[in-house]
Amino acid sequence: MRFSDVHFSYGRKRVLRGVDWELGRGISGLLGPNGSGKTTLISLAVGALPGGGGITVGDAGTSGPNGGASPSLGYVPQSFSLVPGMSVLQTAAYAAWVNGVPRRECEDAARRALGLVDLAGRAGERVRALSGGQRQR
Repeated sequence: MRFSDVHFSYGRKRVLRGVDWELGRGISGLLGPNGSGKTTLISLAVGALPGGGGITVGDAGTSGPNGGASPSLGYVPQSFSLVPGMSVLQTAAYAAWVNGVPRRECEDAARRALGLVDLAGRAGERVRALSGGQRQR
């Protein structure tokens, strides 16, 4: 993965200024003080935020608004919101729809996804009944 002249601002507050960074194969860490832009940089890489500069993963690259560097990247944010009254299945189906799965296919996609993360048996329960780790899955 390569970041080339990546920059980002929250309104007038500039968070990233010309970040150039290349990660090789294997495990990499991103360390820095609170507020230094670590989460923002990763959010840009997965397309959760629009930004400037270039981000390349393998042969897939992006620069500009609303593009994720690669559809093969996944990201679990440090905080997220779920509707506590929705069922686990409804929540997963909604996530499928938000990510472009046709509406008629969302429930099947959600059931498959819940099976992959060992939550198929909890599909009918409310999200509020899940542990924090289960919610992230």
